[in-house]
Amino acid sequence: MNRLLLTLSCSLLAWSAAPLSGQEIPLGLGDPRVVRLHHVADLVRSPQADGDHLGDAGVAAAADDHPWLEEQRALLADFVATFVEPPLADNEAVRMLGPEHLVVLGRPEQQAWVDRALLEQRAALGTQIGVEIRVLAVAKDAFAEHFAPLLDEADTWRPLQHVLADSEATRRFVGAVMADPRIDSVTAPRLVVLPLQRATVTVGEPLSYVRDYEIHRAGHRLMAEPVVDQVFDGIKVDTICGFVGAGAIGVVFDYQHFDVERPIPTFETDLAIGAGSVEIHLPAWQEVHLEQKLVMPKGGYAIVSAPDRDHYAVALVHTFVVR
Repeated sequence: MNRLLLTLSCSLLAWSAAPLSGQEIPLGLGDPRVVRLHHVADLVRSPQADGDHLGDAGVAAAADDHPWLEEQRALLADFVATFVEPPLADNEAVRMLGPEHLVVLGRPEQQAWVDRALLEQRAALGTQIGVEIRVLAVAKDAFAEHFAPLLDEADTWRPLQHVLADSEATRRFVGAVMADPRIDSVTAPRLVVLPLQRATVTVGEPLSYVRDYEIHRAGHRLMAEPVVDQVFDGIKVDTICGFVGAGAIGVVFDYQHFDVERPIPTFETDLAIGAGSVEIHLPAWQEVHLEQKLVMPKGGYAIVSAPDRDHYAVALVHTFVVR
């Protein structure tokens, strides 16, 4: 068995009878890590059951094994593991223990971070987080003027990011960027989500096309049957947000933009002797994919950029709290 899993398993067995929040097991032998238990049932409740701020006190909480709650528990553990500071080493972990407890195997400073983050989540119950992901197509000279001074190693072929606080200077910067004719706004999906819940926005449509043909013999004749496939044309945004400290919001987002050429190009070909000629589609598209983890101040902005052919793709991410 993997040494990490063995360490966790031994600790979980010690709690399996009656786990109590705040319990802690030091590993000893000079190992600074400890295993600590956190009660988190209040952070993974069904929103329909939260009559305090969603207005339906008569709706019962979902059962412990409800698929929605199973996903919420997994999201909570993944979110903590993603944002904990210092970052988890290979021999450290965050796991759920049953329906109500989060187990953290880590150093004291990581345990302190988890304590603070869970307190922030509880203090924010009843609030929502707004996220706007404005994707820009920025000409190279405009990128050099507005963005390059804020980003390190701006010529490397990898996503780069910079965080801006909520301030008058930031608002002037955003205004100047949006007013520049060399910068095109591709899209600006805006989501309002509950903390620690996945939100997905899809704007677009699947396009069907004939990818190929299958040849079948029917008696003495050859029949060509089309093989139909689909390509998505539009935008998909997937995000998870939560509070990670005083005045800070953690955001994980995955943005994909597929721009399919219309009409879909075709060509004519002969399939086989006796099957005749057919028309096959050859879809062509351009794709922008930005995936990032961000720690942002409430009301602040983050810049995420990557080179994209003859320009730069820049995501201007803005977060705000809705009470």
